[in-house]
Amino acid sequence: MAERDAAVFDYPHMAKIYEGIVAKGKAVPADYRQLAVAYARMEQYGKAADAYKKLIDLGSPTPDDIHSYADLLRAKGDYDAALTWYATYALQAPNDQEAKAYTENGDFFKKLMADSTHNSVRKLSINSDDADLAPALMPGLLLFSSARGEGAGGRTRYKWDQEPFLNLYSALLDSGNVSDPVVMRRGLNSRFHDGTATFDSTRQRLYFTRDNFIDGKIKKAKDGELKLGIYFADIHKGELGQPEWSDVQPFFYNDPEYNLGQPSVSPDGKRLYFVSDLPGGSGGTDIWYCEDQGGLWSTPKTI
Repeated sequence: MAERDAAVFDYPHMAKIYEGIVAKGKAVPADYRQLAVAYARMEQYGKAADAYKKLIDLGSPTPDDIHSYADLLRAKGDYDAALTWYATYALQAPNDQEAKAYTENGDFFKKLMADSTHNSVRKLSINSDDADLAPALMPGLLLFSSARGEGAGGRTRYKWDQEPFLNLYSALLDSGNVSDPVVMRRGLNSRFHDGTATFDSTRQRLYFTRDNFIDGKIKKAKDGELKLGIYFADIHKGELGQPEWSDVQPFFYNDPEYNLGQPSVSPDGKRLYFVSDLPGGSGGTDIWYCEDQGGLWSTPKTI
């Protein structure tokens, strides 16, 4: 049952199942591992770290367990402890460049915190009480993703966080002032997640992330999980000469077995960056890019 919950991203229910196993005193390392995954996906990093610590205390943790524990300590701001566990992991995986970089630059996190004092953050007036994220710019417009529950998908709740699925929105942008947010048309938004967009002014093309769903069809991985893909739509002239969006098309390198998302086009339109767990990366998700080759994108490469 817990595996089915994970497949549909129902991490709250998945956590309850493994909490019950732990409460009965029957938990084995794999149970703590899955409990930590559920907590982490819900951004409950403290609970996830505690679950991994209990796993480690049982003895014989895998190197990946130690790495995950260090990542979670870092996520909840316990940087000194994170560095200690990255060093422990590095002893078991001496060729891991990420762990090596952390252990050889012990003041890395302190430098990041020092840099954060040089900037200020302010809220925009268009913010809602729901999730509003991933801003992107178009001429005269600010694009963003939101779980306001308008447009395609309506108020359908996503089992992961019990919020509506994300849709793409646009707002008027004038001299730094942002106003009048509206959900973008149904053709751009689907009944699943749509968001994290980037606009390529050289092609007049909008790239964005979407669950692998197009033309009314879901494309799931072999394990039943619905992963992310990159999709795009072009601005072209409508029947009356007005600009309008073309039909949505999938990115050529989408693969239902892997996640591709968070596209970002370079200002000159010559590179498309994105995040993916494609084979050939350093582990987990990595930053990949494609280069423009006469209007087509080259085979993806890691940074």
